[in-house]
Amino acid sequence: MEFVQNSDLGLLPDTREKFVQGFNIGTVGLAWTLFVFSAFKYEEVEWFHWLLFTRVFAVFLALVCLVLWFFRKGKNYQNIDTIFLIVSLYIQGSHGALESSDSKEFYSYTGIIFLMVALSFRGSFKAWLTRILPISLLPILVPLFFKNRSMVDSVGSFVDNFSLVIAGVALGSVVARINATKHLALRNYVRAQNELLEERRKALEYQESVGRRIQLELEKVRKRIEEESRFYAMGKLAAQLAHDIRSPLAALDSVANTSEPSNGEQGKILRNVAGRIRDIANQLIQTGSVVSGMGFQNSIRENERVVTENVASLIETLLSEKRLQYSSNATIRIEHEVMAGSYGLFCLVKAAEFKRVLSNLIDNAVEAIRGSGQVLVRLSQHERRILVKVIDNGIGISDELLPRLAEPGVTFGKLNGSGLGLHHARRTVGSWGGALKIESQLGTGTTVSMILPKAEPPNWFLQQLDVPSGGFIIVSDDDPCIHAFWRKRFSEKECNPLNSEIVNCSGPDVLKKWVMENALLVERARFLVDFEFSRCSETGIDLIENLAIARQSVLVTSRFDEAAVLEHCGRLGIRILPKPFVSAVPIMIMPAEAYSPGIFDGRAARDTR
Repeated sequence: MEFVQNSDLGLLPDTREKFVQGFNIGTVGLAWTLFVFSAFKYEEVEWFHWLLFTRVFAVFLALVCLVLWFFRKGKNYQNIDTIFLIVSLYIQGSHGALESSDSKEFYSYTGIIFLMVALSFRGSFKAWLTRILPISLLPILVPLFFKNRSMVDSVGSFVDNFSLVIAGVALGSVVARINATKHLALRNYVRAQNELLEERRKALEYQESVGRRIQLELEKVRKRIEEESRFYAMGKLAAQLAHDIRSPLAALDSVANTSEPSNGEQGKILRNVAGRIRDIANQLIQTGSVVSGMGFQNSIRENERVVTENVASLIETLLSEKRLQYSSNATIRIEHEVMAGSYGLFCLVKAAEFKRVLSNLIDNAVEAIRGSGQVLVRLSQHERRILVKVIDNGIGISDELLPRLAEPGVTFGKLNGSGLGLHHARRTVGSWGGALKIESQLGTGTTVSMILPKAEPPNWFLQQLDVPSGGFIIVSDDDPCIHAFWRKRFSEKECNPLNSEIVNCSGPDVLKKWVMENALLVERARFLVDFEFSRCSETGIDLIENLAIARQSVLVTSRFDEAAVLEHCGRLGIRILPKPFVSAVPIMIMPAEAYSPGIFDGRAARDTR
């Protein structure tokens, strides 16, 4: 944006002005070069050497001026052509003064050079009139006195001989300088206006950029306010739902606590379901109060500590509930795959939060399946990382939506989806030092991976089952299937040669009888004791404590995650083998002389909870 384009006024911008300077120096310098060769025509004159020397000097000076002109920066040497022309004017004036009084061959060029000096000067008319004009007139006036000493007697002859020079000097210089001054003033004015407008243009651009940034910030604030408002409403709804859930939950708790031990797996599922509903209700209350007061970013519950949890147990417990939940849909299969080397994987998480996240991922996978299909939950480890993958063969997710899927309010393939499930999952897993990764292909299926840092197993956990070779393995359980399963495990290749006697005890009385009859063999025995027995108030922990066999015993139970069980085992130093992992626990056959089962520090077990 310019006030006036230089080309519209015929003015010379800096690049053209530099060219004019070079043209002036180059043209006159070339003329001096030609004059050097023509100087030899005047060898007969007395001042030939001066003529040759001054013309060679003029050529050399032209080269110097051209170098300075070419490498000039900014306004340096802006009148270098004027200086060169003044020197040329003095050289030509000296030639005019030395030639004969009746000749004007050399002197006639002084008028032309004088005119070029007047045109080349880049300054005000006053500066030219007071400085350049007196300096330029001197080489013109001095030769006149040499050529016309009797000009007082012959004024007419003087005017006739030098009329061309006088006319050129008088008319050309004045007109040229007046026009040059106007040109210079107008050019400076235009340049100043253009610089002013350029500053205004930059100021406007800066204001526009600031305005755009303010607009973007306002848009972010507006979206944040809308999001906070939505979460505020959801928080109040969550709190109300939690209070509504607690009444039927009390009845469910009563049924779960009075269930007969003979109910077996159903009783365990009922207790797990009641416990998880209680956790969800408590978290809804916490979430409701936090969201409505402080925003969703702090909605992850703080009253539940992050503790060391067995990942496989959390998954198995939840999958029992999910299979029961989707049992009416025979077209959906929910499978659990534990990869090799995945026994005893622990991580620092909140159990209720972990189940909630995994439950939402399984629900999303089921909803993504059209017709029949499978949801596979796969547990594996890679170096110091635990991988929990939820794999479905549903409709998949488009590449355009996939990067935004974990943003609040973004959902896909769900009619009533709020877009908060994956957002909550990513934030929750991230708070444990992990990450959530989503991979999908449209029309093929989706894999959602929870990547969690691996933690050291707690002291109460049995990492390896040591059994004595040539000793006794006492299995105390009221379920015949458990006895058959243990026999199958001890017959596997890793247990050969076993050379140990397996004794099946179907109840507490049978175990007590064996211990009393074989008191001397207890040190060579490994006791695998269930926690609860049918129609018996005495638990496996009570039995181990009363028989004083804690050092040789392992509690095999599905209720290993209950605080009371861990507290009791920790006090006695009994290691626990979760019942779901009986098929995966490594078994080591120890020589009789090396077999030395020991207890652990129960205080450490209590600290992990």
